[in-house]
Amino acid sequence: MLSAPPQQDHGGRRPWFGGSAGIQLLDGMVCHAPPCLQQRARVCQTSRALAEAATTQKWICESCGFIYDPAEGDPDGGIAPGTAFEQIPDDWFCPVCGARKKDFVPYED
Repeated sequence: MLSAPPQQDHGGRRPWFGGSAGIQLLDGMVCHAPPCLQQRARVCQTSRALAEAATTQKWICESCGFIYDPAEGDPDGGIAPGTAFEQIPDDWFCPVCGARKKDFVPYED
């Protein structure tokens, strides 16, 4: 005869919500989800932050000093506003001097 596993008493709470352990999220909220979901939340927040940084990171041409701003893009070169530098095709070139994409480096304001 099969028997059910013994039930654990968690004081009326689900085990993963018990106690005050939680992670501080970027928006100031505290997450009391199970550790596996907490890890997923951290990864999602990190990915979101990296994506936002990529779409705001400016790049400068080492040859002429032209600054590629993702907010502006390069409409004349076929690059829509809001396009992260990493999403630009490798055959794109500087609209000022014709330097290759690999001749650009991250620009620090």
